[in-house]
Amino acid sequence: SLPDIKPNPESKARLKKYTGVYEMNRRSFTKFPKLVTLLTPVKMVATSDGALRMILPAGLGSKRWAEAGPDVFREVGGQETLIFREDSRGRVTHAFSSEFGEFALVKLEGYQTPGFHILLIVSLSILFLTAVLGWPLGALSRALLRRPPAGRPAPRAARWLAGVMCLLFLLLILGILALVNNTDQIEYGVPVL
Repeated sequence: SLPDIKPNPESKARLKKYTGVYEMNRRSFTKFPKLVTLLTPVKMVATSDGALRMILPAGLGSKRWAEAGPDVFREVGGQETLIFREDSRGRVTHAFSSEFGEFALVKLEGYQTPGFHILLIVSLSILFLTAVLGWPLGALSRALLRRPPAGRPAPRAARWLAGVMCLLFLLLILGILALVNNTDQIEYGVPVL
């Protein structure tokens, strides 16, 4: 058994390079189940007392780690070890936990994080929703007020095609959200009973 380790407040400045969002490397990289990774990020956060806090996905809790050496951390109040790997430029790219030796945690860039993807999905959904609702509401208000359209209107077929595409995009997002709520169906193809 290893002796207890306590966080060192002086190490707080060094912890910044380890903070960020990580994902497990044992996952689907090319198939539909890749969407599950949006729901399972592992976050590393520096605390004010010099510890590194690992926030586990799906409400599994968190762990606190204290620096034991360069790129090596030990669990506060536990026996686990966490080791980080850097690239040739000194940027942290991976984390390895003694508790889950078969997994490596890969540090994500800003555009790879679940938060960015969710922001992108919400922004595009709002954009398409304004088109699906805005065009018919605009046409209805012009008809009720008997105002002619401003400028030269687009051909009717193009307007219908754009509206249908926006509606199909929104239906796709709703379908994906419905599937993501049942991760067993995504992972194993288990039908909903």
